[in-house]
Amino acid sequence: MRSEDRKRTLQATALRMLGEGDLIDSVTLRAVAARANMPLSSVTYVYSSRDELFGDLLHQFFQITDDTTFDGVGGGGLREELLAGAENFYHSVVRSPALVSLLRYSFIERASGRKDPIEGRDRAKAFAKLCGVIAERSGEAYRLTFDALGVVCQAQVDGMLLRYFEHGDTDQYFSDVLDGLEVVVLAADPTR
Repeated sequence: MRSEDRKRTLQATALRMLGEGDLIDSVTLRAVAARANMPLSSVTYVYSSRDELFGDLLHQFFQITDDTTFDGVGGGGLREELLAGAENFYHSVVRSPALVSLLRYSFIERASGRKDPIEGRDRAKAFAKLCGVIAERSGEAYRLTFDALGVVCQAQVDGMLLRYFEHGDTDQYFSDVLDGLEVVVLAADPTR
């Protein structure tokens, strides 16, 4: 089996395990190898750690989300475009127990001072890029730089996710998404 095929099989197996309710601590490289019917040596050839595997899964999710969001940006203003992206992200999170587990793991790693598998700075840059695309297509100008808006967006998303992890209330989570969106728009103070 080629390295890329092994990688896809391992990613699908880890996602299936998390989606079936396996606790993140039990999704080790050894457990993924056993479930995928692969020798552990084949797994460690592709992934040196489960953090690397989890990081790949999260990067894939965010790349798909970014591509979908950027492609979907029309000529609406910041509020309208961020709302559309927020709804897309919200539906992705609440429909995927595996993604919730991976995001929670990422937060725990970051809060513990260990290496964050998705490194939040990359996410802030993606938000900054999104704000730039929205500004270009809508003709809006913002009081804050795109980099500053990216950090504000990232902080809002982190806060909303932490609250969701604590309570698991999807209705409250979406309400928090809308409130967080208003904070971003107020900080940006868009003008045409």
